[in-house]
Amino acid sequence: MQTIITKFVEDVFKEHGGFTTPIVDVGGAETQGQFKHLFSYEIWDKRNLPDVDRVIDITEPLERSAINYAAVLICVDTLEHIWEFQKAIKNLGRIVKQGGVLVITVPFAFPFHDISSDFWRFSSLALDRLFLEDFARLDSGFYGEDIRIGSWGAAHTNSFFIGRRR
Repeated sequence: MQTIITKFVEDVFKEHGGFTTPIVDVGGAETQGQFKHLFSYEIWDKRNLPDVDRVIDITEPLERSAINYAAVLICVDTLEHIWEFQKAIKNLGRIVKQGGVLVITVPFAFPFHDISSDFWRFSSLALDRLFLEDFARLDSGFYGEDIRIGSWGAAHTNSFFIGRRR
């Protein structure tokens, strides 16, 4: 079954296409290769799990080999779990090659989850402010779906930012 996130990333690749490799998914250990049917990519995560290609703490100084590495960096629903998100944002920018593309999604209107580390919610305006120093915006905004349970309804909405490294 295709998740709304997988569909979003697929749409990004169709719309902005022509991406080169390497493509890196930072924080994607739990997704178990959800984009493998779309393209070949590496998973970088702080957890040493079976699908992880490189163990990395995105808030710590980067290894030299990680700097200017990725032609495309995907970071899906990860930033809200990082207490020191400013350090993570700086390092995400350092991983992307000049002219490379960054695709970030984060929950906005979404239930509290992962009780140990669900710290933040970012609007698309916040993502713009956080990433525009190093990236030219290609697109930003919101995507999601309405969930209805009886008469109660809630929007599950994510913010996103897509930018090209200056």
